[in-house]
Amino acid sequence: MKRSLMMMVCLVVCGAGLALLQAQDQATSTDLKLFEKGVKWKFGKVNGEGSFQLATDGDKPIGVMNYDFSKEGEVKGGRYLVTKTETSIPDGVGEIRFAGRSSRALKILVRLIDETGQTHQASGSLTGSGEWETIKVSLSKKMQHWKGAADGKVHFPIKQIVLGVTGPKDDPKTGKVEFADLATVAK
Repeated sequence: MKRSLMMMVCLVVCGAGLALLQAQDQATSTDLKLFEKGVKWKFGKVNGEGSFQLATDGDKPIGVMNYDFSKEGEVKGGRYLVTKTETSIPDGVGEIRFAGRSSRALKILVRLIDETGQTHQASGSLTGSGEWETIKVSLSKKMQHWKGAADGKVHFPIKQIVLGVTGPKDDPKTGKVEFADLATVAK
């Protein structure tokens, strides 16, 4: 009896602690609302075929990228597709995060274009569970970078966000990946 009571108290306290951490995380994050109806995304075909459109999953606004990497042949630089949109992310942001969902394992590209025109590139991956997974990009860690200041330092504000998918190595080479909840997290 005493043990059961202690376990129940622990569950309540641990649950309250988790809820507090989630509330603090939400308080420091800002939804960029980039998948809302009317936001303009520009889709780019880079060594693949596909499309990007805004949609909803229930009440949740999402972006859906369809991809087709079924054409044969090796391509220098790999196979990938991208979509980009304008934004204005001010200084004070330490992380960008978003949700991704796919029914197969995929590598996701994230590019951030800063005030100087410098491109910063990071990558994440989805396991292919078919469930929403979080991808986080820390702005304090070194990323691949080119153009603009070409110094590897993010010069705020961030002007564009680019999301992409790389072509899977095995079949099927067609499918879709969904994106949602693109947000910034304060330092």
